[in-house]
Amino acid sequence: MDFTAGFSFFFGQIGRLLFSLGSHFSLTSLGAALVFSTLFFAWQRLKRGRKIHLRTLWRALFPRHIVTSKSNQADIGYLFFNVFVFGVVFGWAVLSYQSITNGTLYVPQKAREPLKGELIDPLINAAKHLLPKRPAEIADIPVAERSEA
Repeated sequence: MDFTAGFSFFFGQIGRLLFSLGSHFSLTSLGAALVFSTLFFAWQRLKRGRKIHLRTLWRALFPRHIVTSKSNQADIGYLFFNVFVFGVVFGWAVLSYQSITNGTLYVPQKAREPLKGELIDPLINAAKHLLPKRPAEIADIPVAERSEA
């Protein structure tokens, strides 16, 4: 099997995610957010007269209860689904529409004729036992002659 197409798709999607300037997840965007938040927490500690420790900053930036939460794991899963799986499924649908169109529009004319009794009659005959039985003494009266009593 040749996996080069899969590898090129995977690394292409990673490249578009991390190196695109318009992406929210680009390395420049994430790096800038990390620098600004680190400076903010360091400034808050200096303003209160406390020392700056890297471990304290790390805990402030990445709290354990948020990093290990199920919601964070779901967010990462949705990111992978959106970047990888959805693109494949949508691309598959776009590429396969032509075969579906060919199968429905260009069927030979004989196969597109309306159905005759050979297929419908057995279905109706099989379902007749589901209809309510009419008593034999009730005559067929035209609708216009019926009187409401």
